[in-house]
Amino acid sequence: ANREAINDSIYLNQLRSRVTDADDILAYRRKSNNIYKGLLNLVNYEAGGVLDWTSQNKLKANQTIQDHHIFPKAFIRKNNLYKGNFEAQELIDCVANRALISKINNLKIGAKPPSQYMAQISSINKNLKKCLQSHLIDDIIMKPELDDIFVDFVRQRASAMYDLVEK
Repeated sequence: ANREAINDSIYLNQLRSRVTDADDILAYRRKSNNIYKGLLNLVNYEAGGVLDWTSQNKLKANQTIQDHHIFPKAFIRKNNLYKGNFEAQELIDCVANRALISKINNLKIGAKPPSQYMAQISSINKNLKKCLQSHLIDDIIMKPELDDIFVDFVRQRASAMYDLVEK
C-alpha cells in the first residue's frame, strides 16, 4: 500500500461488496485474487508496515517476500488431527492463514508446526510478539499445546481482518 491513497474507484468498488462478514474472508484462497491481495495490504497498512519476524524491521516492497502459511500446508496435511477434517483442509490456503514474511524465513520454516518454528524465531527475536501483532497474529500461536487449534486460529484472524475492513 506504501501509505498512499487508492483513488481508483473501480478497484475500491470491487472490494466493497465482497467482504460483508468475517466468514467471507475464509473464501479467499488464490494469491492472484485482488481481495486476497487487498486484505494482506490492509493488514500491512494498518500496522504502518508489517515487521519481519527475525529482524523486527518493516518488510519492504523491494525485498523477496512470500505469503507464508502460518499453519504450514504440509503440517496440516500430515497431522492426524486434521487429516479427516474437511474444514481444516479447505482453510489451508485461505488468506487468514497467510502472512507476508521474507523468503528466507519461509524456507527455514518448512513444514514445522507453528509452536516449533515460533520457538526458533523467538530465540533470535525477543520481541517476536510485537512482530506477530503487526500481522494480526495472536501470540497464543507460540504455545505448543495449541498446534491443534488451526480452525479456531484462522476464524479468529479472519475476524480481526474483518474488523479492519469495517474500520
